[in-house]
Amino acid sequence: MTVDDKHLGGAALSALMRDERVRLHGATWPTATVGSAALGVMLVVVLWPVIPGATLMGWLAGLGLVLVGRVAVGQAQRRSGVLPPNGDTWIWRYRLVSVLHGLAWAAASVVMFPGLDQAHQTFLVFAVTGIGVSSLTAYAFDIRAALLFCLPALGTLAYCVLGLDDEVSKVTALSVLILLVYVTVVALRSARVVRQNVALRGTESQRLEALRRSHMQLAEAERLSKMGSFDWDPVSGALQWSDEHFRLWGLPPQGVSATYAMFIGGVHPADRSQLELMLARAMRGELAYDFLYRVCWPDGSQRNIHGRSEVFFDTGGRANRVVGTVQDVTERSQA
Repeated sequence: MTVDDKHLGGAALSALMRDERVRLHGATWPTATVGSAALGVMLVVVLWPVIPGATLMGWLAGLGLVLVGRVAVGQAQRRSGVLPPNGDTWIWRYRLVSVLHGLAWAAASVVMFPGLDQAHQTFLVFAVTGIGVSSLTAYAFDIRAALLFCLPALGTLAYCVLGLDDEVSKVTALSVLILLVYVTVVALRSARVVRQNVALRGTESQRLEALRRSHMQLAEAERLSKMGSFDWDPVSGALQWSDEHFRLWGLPPQGVSATYAMFIGGVHPADRSQLELMLARAMRGELAYDFLYRVCWPDGSQRNIHGRSEVFFDTGGRANRVVGTVQDVTERSQA
């Protein structure tokens, strides 16, 4: 199913996407940091025999500084929380770190490319390509941040490999570029899925909020009109009362579970038999239930109630649902 911006409106969806990106950045940076550090150390260890140690340690120190910056941004955002007013600021901070991170890995291809040693070249290509693919996959929720890392890292790698004058290197560089394009397409599709999911959640949230407001308005209308409502399944016995229905029986709203026994027990003894007779006839489809009766409150006072309901039947003609209203007409009856 395709979900577009019209479900929420451009500004609303953009705000949700911003907050989702900040949240996912905050959840992703620890794993990305550890993975980059581990791969960097592994790369230094493998290339140690063919690259000067000072060069390797200098590059590793630079990578470490970038990763410290990533940790600092992640920890600062975690302490501040995801606040909509400055969500864009955190996104751009994460993207800046992504650029620096990509440049650090681009430097690996420049300063550590192992000349004519094809075995070590292959490992370097594997390491840089692997972290680029991982970035595009992990950061599909913010494709700009992923590309800001991958373009310098993989672009520089491809340039260095193309600089070698042999067919194998040219094929390797072409393979890296093709892989970059392919993974980017996959990441763009993943980004679209993230956007669709955020739009769906936002739409559902709006519907739930609208439903909550509708329930509040209905409850307020019932309170002002002294009218309650009920929904009864005579087959299972399940019964639901609105808050005002409880009040009309002199009970705290939702203080107890509504049951038929509680309903009929609140009716004045002199009115019970007539009420149950009318209800039974209504459930046989003989007449519409519309009855005026008295309710005895726990404190001994009485209220006049006007009850109306509609009965629904299954295909076999058996009553399977009764919905209706109860209204306090004491003052009207007295008048």
